[in-house]
Amino acid sequence: MSTCRPCLRPLLRVLRLALLALPLLAATPVGAFEVPGLQRDAEAYAAGLRPAAPATPQARAAADRRVAEVAAQGNWSELVSALEARIALGEATEALWLRLAEAWQRRPPPNGERALQAAGQAVMVGPGGPPGIPARLRLSDILATTLNQPVLAADAMVAVIERDPANEAHRQRLAALRRSAGLAVRRVASEPESDPPRACATFAAPLSPRRDIVWSDWVGGAGAAQVAVTREDQRLCVAGLAHGRTARITLRQGLPGEDETRLARDTVVEVLV
Repeated sequence: MSTCRPCLRPLLRVLRLALLALPLLAATPVGAFEVPGLQRDAEAYAAGLRPAAPATPQARAAADRRVAEVAAQGNWSELVSALEARIALGEATEALWLRLAEAWQRRPPPNGERALQAAGQAVMVGPGGPPGIPARLRLSDILATTLNQPVLAADAMVAVIERDPANEAHRQRLAALRRSAGLAVRRVASEPESDPPRACATFAAPLSPRRDIVWSDWVGGAGAAQVAVTREDQRLCVAGLAHGRTARITLRQGLPGEDETRLARDTVVEVLV
């Protein structure tokens, strides 16, 4: 089946905007990890697959045989077509969608958007809990290696670790992704009801747990000499701001995160307190 390249552009725009606008995005709970716009686009992709023959058990069996034949040949482009034809006949399992995601990744040239949509379908039709790990691993791999989105790839790995917290290989993979992505600001919000008023920046990963860090060294502006700066897991909070005024805060390059991550450049945020 043919690929509709114009219809893939909105997903790339959404992914790019998601990263460019990280300071404005609310932190996503671990269990609710999602790629912005993916569910909508994955459902549209699935709905666009139309069967070439009546969807009977016999047709599905024949399509399964065709998938096996093409897979044995190692022709990834043909395998995409065979898997799409099989999925269009209904009763599409998580395993079928995962194979399609891999085929989109490995065909020349790779199509990361379609791979992501197929993996998204695998997540939606697959099980929760630990059995849902393979689909989320595939999501993370596509985001990291095919779409070059290490921040979102790390978020997917957090969802994997939530389901298998004792797996050291998963933890090492998450640490590597975080180092690749660098420390990213996800959200900045004011807390004017606090005494004194404050603003907090939420990062995409935890900040460094080291006790010897003087966090005020990593914050500029906002009357830096008069404010108190504290770390709260993934948040850095600046207290002592003037109520009713817009604070301009500089988070300095090199601000340390967990797993040896660092803020790649000075980041200026403005927030109404």
